[in-house]
Parts: sequence; C-alpha cells; structure tokens
Amino acid sequence: MTIRELFEMKGEPYFRALESAAVQECAANDCTVIATGGGAILDPANVAALKRNGFVVHLSAEPSELWRRILYDKTSQESRPKLVSNAESGIDELKKLLCARAGAYSRARDAEVRVENRSPDEIADAVMLLMRVHGVLKKER
Repeated sequence: MTIRELFEMKGEPYFRALESAAVQECAANDCTVIATGGGAILDPANVAALKRNGFVVHLSAEPSELWRRILYDKTSQESRPKLVSNAESGIDELKKLLCARAGAYSRARDAEVRVENRSPDEIADAVMLLMRVHGVLKKER
C-alpha cells in the first residue's frame, strides 16, 4: 500500500503509529542512516529515539525545489498524501507545511544541509563534514 492509500484507508494516525514503530526499531541500531519523512519529527518520542543514538541532519530546500523534485518523480506524485487541505497549489501546500513544521524541524535537528544545486555526493560530503565538526566522526588524517 502506498502512503496515500494508508492515509485514505486507515487515516494519518494509523500511518504515524507505523512510522513511529519503524523509527523506534531503526534508531536502536548503531551505524545506521535513517531517512525519515518530514512528519516523523512531529512526534517527540521519535526525535528522542533519533537523538539518543544518532545525529539528526535536516536536508532542506525551498518549496519550489521540493515541488520540482516531486513532479520529476512519478512515484512521489502517485504515493504522496495531501497533507494540507486548503492549499491552492502543490507549492502552496509545501509552503504551508514547511511553515507549520519549521519550529519542530529546528528543535529536532542537530545540523541542516541545503540541497539545492548539489549532487547526492556533495550532500553526503556536507553531512560527513558536519558530523566531523560536531565530533560525531573522527577527523580524517
């Protein structure tokens, strides 16, 4: 079932419960990269689990860039649930969502990496650098 189907058939609370169970299970592991959806950090228990054994990096972008990526990825278009009911467009929905979540993102993250105009390798390098600066990884010799 896609996330959209779960939202439609079982509701957002059901999805969030499944999401939380997955976060709790994954966060208990060492040396694990966990890529959550943007709503996972809305639950303080998820944030606590992620921070207890890890370093939380917020990969951020402007709503226009996020919308461009969604439009480019057919799977995202088809599986992504609508999270804001009064939005006039996809970009408007993302703007409202990001605005509503800004405080939660700020509190949850240990660091932030902007992803516009960066390749996946460049983003990974930026994350690794931040992890070294914050003492999570040892510096290379």
